[in-house]
Amino acid sequence: MKHLRAAQLPPHLAAHERPLPPACPVATGQLFSLWQCFAEQMHEPRRPKGLRHPLATVLSLIALAVAAGSDGPHAIAEFAASLNHGQRWQLRCRPRPGAPRQCDVPSERTFRRLLKKIDVEQLKGVLVGWMAREDPRRAEVLHLDGKVVKNAAPAPAVATAPEPPEEIPAELQKPKADKALTLVNFVTDQQRLVDQVAVPANTNEEAAVAAHWSSMDLAGVCVTTDAAHTTKANARQLTQDNGADYLLILKGNQPGAFAKAQSLLGALFPLRPAPSKRARAG
Repeated sequence: MKHLRAAQLPPHLAAHERPLPPACPVATGQLFSLWQCFAEQMHEPRRPKGLRHPLATVLSLIALAVAAGSDGPHAIAEFAASLNHGQRWQLRCRPRPGAPRQCDVPSERTFRRLLKKIDVEQLKGVLVGWMAREDPRRAEVLHLDGKVVKNAAPAPAVATAPEPPEEIPAELQKPKADKALTLVNFVTDQQRLVDQVAVPANTNEEAAVAAHWSSMDLAGVCVTTDAAHTTKANARQLTQDNGADYLLILKGNQPGAFAKAQSLLGALFPLRPAPSKRARAG
């Protein structure tokens, strides 16, 4: 019984446990305010006949699940089922007949059907606005986090794809978002979502982000990215046009820039290329 009550099972028992859904990333007391934002600002795209779960409830569950790390309708349904009845009540889930203070959550099929009909840009706007209202502090650090969404169609191609800066290596200029939906999240160090970009199918993450910088207010913000975004054009855009600072990673996939950094900084900050995938695998 001691092992069963523990927060984690000991290693010799943990191997037999199924992975648990992620914990709810929002305190129970804040859940109703999220539900209220969706109820006031989102329009119902479904036919009224036969609806069992309010739109704001389903959208709140989707937003919370994705924020917790769920990556598809099945994972969202598992996350919703893991919520306790207090959390479900705050999200106005459907009361369970004959069971006071207990609520049922939508099925995976309900999540799938709604995700095909909802205006995703409006959904993103409501969620970003709610997060900003709950945490109004101006971001000091902003990190780019690219995600490929499983089993989701790629974003529509744009008529004129953003031209990648000439400093981006040729292998990074090829379209990479034509297989599945690729999203780039702009998140603070408190994991608050500030913005999100869906990468068009005929371009890639680096070009889509470079084209989006000009629409963001980044004055006084320190931006961090992975090595794919480390280019002269991005650095100039962030500092000279946006008034931001940056902390960019430089790797051996840009040999010219890496060699120059070694010659300029090698004595003060010894640099070494990251190991290849084959070396890491071995």
